[in-house]
Amino acid sequence: MKRILILLAVVSAFVIVTCVTAAGQGATAQISGTVKDQSGAVLPGAEITATQTETGTVRMTLSDETGSYVLPNLPVGPYKLEVSLAGFRTFVQSGIVLQVNSSTVVNAVLNVGQVSETVEVQANAALVETRSTGIGQVVENARILELPLIGRQVTDLISINGAALPVQTTDTTYRGTYPNTTGFSIAGGLLGGNTYTLDGGMHNDVYANYGLPLPFPDALQEFKVETSSLPAQYGFHSGGAVNAVTRSGTNDFHGSLFEFVRNYAFNARNFFAPTRDGLKRNQYGGTIGGPIKKNKLFFFAGYQGTITRQSPQSTFSFVPTAEMIAGDFTTYASRACQGRDLGVPFVNNRLAPSQISPAAVNIAKRLPAAVDQCGRTSWGNPVASDEYFPIGKIDYQMDSTHSMFGRYMVASFKQTPPLAISKNVLSSGVPGADDLLQSLTYGDTYLFGPNMINSFRATWNRTANRKVVQPWFGPSDVGLNIYEYLPGLTSVSVTGGFAIGGLVATPANFRTTVITLSDDFSLVRSKHQMAFGASAMGFESNSLGNAFAPGPFTITGSATGLALADFIAGRILNLQQGAPNKLLVRYRYLGLYAQDSWKVLPNVTLSYGLRWEPYFPQHYGENMMNHFDMDAFRKGIKSSVFANAPAGLFYPGDSLFGPNGNAGMYKQWKHFGPRGGLVWDPSNDGKMVIRAGYGIFYDINTVELNLATGQGPPWGGKVVVAAPGGGLDNPYRDFSGGIPFPFTLNKNVPYSPDGVYDTFDANTRVPYVQQWNLGVQRQIGKDWLISASYIGNEVTHITGGRELDPAIYFAGNPVNGVCTVQGVSLQVASGPCSTVANTNARRLLRLINPAEGSKIGILDTWDDGGTRSYNGLLLSTEKRFSRGYSFSANYTWSHCIGNPANTLLNAGAGGVGLYIAPTRAGDRGDCLRVPGINAVGEDRRHVVNMTGLVNSPKFSNNVLGMLAGNWRLSSIVKLQSGSAFDVYTGVDDMLSGINITAQRANQISANPYGNKCTNDLIGPNPTCYWVDRNAFARPAPGTVGNMRPGMLRGPGYFNMDAGLSRIFTFKEAQRVELRAEATNILNHTNFFAPGDSGVSNAQQTAFTTLTSNNFGRLQTARDARIFQFALKYLF
Repeated sequence: MKRILILLAVVSAFVIVTCVTAAGQGATAQISGTVKDQSGAVLPGAEITATQTETGTVRMTLSDETGSYVLPNLPVGPYKLEVSLAGFRTFVQSGIVLQVNSSTVVNAVLNVGQVSETVEVQANAALVETRSTGIGQVVENARILELPLIGRQVTDLISINGAALPVQTTDTTYRGTYPNTTGFSIAGGLLGGNTYTLDGGMHNDVYANYGLPLPFPDALQEFKVETSSLPAQYGFHSGGAVNAVTRSGTNDFHGSLFEFVRNYAFNARNFFAPTRDGLKRNQYGGTIGGPIKKNKLFFFAGYQGTITRQSPQSTFSFVPTAEMIAGDFTTYASRACQGRDLGVPFVNNRLAPSQISPAAVNIAKRLPAAVDQCGRTSWGNPVASDEYFPIGKIDYQMDSTHSMFGRYMVASFKQTPPLAISKNVLSSGVPGADDLLQSLTYGDTYLFGPNMINSFRATWNRTANRKVVQPWFGPSDVGLNIYEYLPGLTSVSVTGGFAIGGLVATPANFRTTVITLSDDFSLVRSKHQMAFGASAMGFESNSLGNAFAPGPFTITGSATGLALADFIAGRILNLQQGAPNKLLVRYRYLGLYAQDSWKVLPNVTLSYGLRWEPYFPQHYGENMMNHFDMDAFRKGIKSSVFANAPAGLFYPGDSLFGPNGNAGMYKQWKHFGPRGGLVWDPSNDGKMVIRAGYGIFYDINTVELNLATGQGPPWGGKVVVAAPGGGLDNPYRDFSGGIPFPFTLNKNVPYSPDGVYDTFDANTRVPYVQQWNLGVQRQIGKDWLISASYIGNEVTHITGGRELDPAIYFAGNPVNGVCTVQGVSLQVASGPCSTVANTNARRLLRLINPAEGSKIGILDTWDDGGTRSYNGLLLSTEKRFSRGYSFSANYTWSHCIGNPANTLLNAGAGGVGLYIAPTRAGDRGDCLRVPGINAVGEDRRHVVNMTGLVNSPKFSNNVLGMLAGNWRLSSIVKLQSGSAFDVYTGVDDMLSGINITAQRANQISANPYGNKCTNDLIGPNPTCYWVDRNAFARPAPGTVGNMRPGMLRGPGYFNMDAGLSRIFTFKEAQRVELRAEATNILNHTNFFAPGDSGVSNAQQTAFTTLTSNNFGRLQTARDARIFQFALKYLF
């Protein structure tokens, strides 16, 4: 951390002295225009004065020789603009409202007369952006406060902007990330590729590249979502930009008190739940802001508390019945349940008592009872969470040239582990949480003159996340012969059946501190508006996890054809186990830019700039990094740092590791991102523009890029035991050396067989994106704006994963006990040459060098060769609030094609996450988040959003006004076509040891879809299926399925939220508001597709896997209708 602080201090001093900048995006706006007389002649030398009406802040400038003027870096809010020149009447326009990152145009026409005479116009500015080359939309304060936000999460409104697709929402199962935070793919950008700023300071969660929580609605002024060909001020990420501004105090005292309530008694029942969810939620708090010294010093403070209690019962699992526990699967295998016969060791779908796993029986007795003969049980994860969210801000206008502010925000979230409430072991897969976020930003703006402005930002963000676990039962409690690092924790996953524990259901701690310094200098010279900048960022992230300490068992049905049968027989696909692991990450970032907006003609603006963002790779505490060299492996060259490491594997301190300290990648200095664009106003009246833009953007990695490396040998010592002969009860029975845990980390630490490794190629490159757009924007009348935009991008060097040690497929049966392929031989006593059980024996490195290769089971590396392309058409219309209503609507047609992205090498963490086809082209399809079962679909062809606010009219009749006046109706409507998903076999049909639970199936029917009915989804023998179970088959052994990523589509989505409020005014400045709001007010059932956010990995696996009980069967739905009631007092 000391190095990072020194670097930041040096860069800060440099940017302040030289007045260059880098984070100009964010918290301000500008006014520009042209001053002319009545004949249309330009008027140079006119004095332009902008006054923020709420604080009295004044900014002045003069029109240049072309009559043009610019007032940049203005705080958002309402303004009055005055234009004066000797011999002319003073022009005054009030009612101008500046929005975040907007470039408002106000053209003044001066009439001949005395300066003391005024011509006043009461009107807002034009809606058309005549300088911006990007695509963006502001969500203003009125919509933030008045639209029906049932969860009061401001980020839910990001998706009402065209081309912004919500992909994943975090919960307590996410590593190192604050819960209830939604990640978006904006205009086809990477899920973690968006930049967030709050008050101009960085507001990104660097651990997983999400945004940090934004303030609650009453504390947020507004935000803007932008994308595509943004100016050179924008960097750090390559997708969209979300720039938000907190509220500030004014010359008048204003505030509010509020409480929002939800109660299950008013809500509808989820489609799959037998009862209502027991939801009780209270959100309460208030805000206050005003002057400490008028026109000088202002304050704002707010607080929101949230108490949530919920007991849903909308999740289905399948558990062994008493018959199954006794080995009798005749009913379960019959057409009444599954309609398929079981393989060996079952005979006539019965299992001999001697073949039943004692450990499986002990586990089954601890599961909830089945409610039908097929083993179905209904359950849910109860919620008991408490969150508090205080925020405070001070603004100081030192004088007319110097202003500053400070803002501090805290978000605290605590949740009880569901198991502690339900006492149902199926709830063990979700941990509790104890999370704390702190964010501090300081801003300083100084005017060297009317046309020279410097803006500085310093931001400190710290997240502390802790996973809290309630023990259930440990391996020793049920007869599992493995080492027990964590007493009371066992992890078993049965595909399509049930899951206990899991990788995320273990104690863990995450601490991340980020410091960002940036400075912005704006210079207006004649027809040029120039900006120069630099920013520096550094972070430290320290985490301690136990994901593999319990020893997760994976059971897929690979032996008998059905996973529950495999479970009772004790046949497992694999066991993975590792010691507790650490991740200690250090990172620094530097960005420099120059940007110019040149008014080539009065109606043509050319924007061009260049950003330089050299890539400095992450460094790791305790030298937790390795590098694999195939040539060294072949030659038997070994590490001197760890004496027992396999040949070819090197660590910091080894001469063959590389010259880059303990980083896994080289520095990349040549990251230059040119930006360019053109804005043309054909009629030169500010009512219509045609714009085009192009830019190159670079992205950065998440903190957890290297998480899996420390889980493997020698630090975590993770091993994978594939299809062990000892089965569930004694998986290490035939493992060379026996149980390899615990161990002591030192130079001579032993390296067990079949270790799981993740390594880096030092030449791996980070993603970069080419973006382009072409659009037209037209204002109709005073308040309507319509636009049409084409948006395109191409992502290069998408980070994917590749296996360096695949199992080689040997066809056929052995000849005299020997199998041969391409001159390589393998000894096999009997049976097929290639089986799941001999996967590790067939791995490439073991065949090359049996002694050294036997230490390696899985060896993953990053593959930077992936690409992604996006093309979209965005049509939108907007009416700003006037005549009692506002309205917005947009439609996006788009198509995203590419290789799946990845942020965590996890082939050894569950059998997914790697490319599986022989070429990258075989893994290219409609965009998915990652390869494998936990893929999230990022390609939705059609997206529609609409919002509306309507105020009732004012009535002259007092009685009518009392009854019908002061009502407000609000609504949000969303429609989306289905997301993409895959179908998997659940078995290693390739016999490659790659993505062993997530290899794509063969599609053998032209129509892969089922009847798609929804009236019979819950019973023991359903007739409704989204996909045709007979349209897919397992590929031939040793081959890849013919499906490509994202070939299938899930159900679409339609939702309407609505709100109704009544305002009672007691005094001019005091009022009370009563509100009733509902999400999904029509109670339309929206089924989850497996590629949708909100579906657990277990549920996704159950839907998409051929060996699952629930293959092709919709089993989860979004919330039914939920009401929210509120009382607010405002002054």
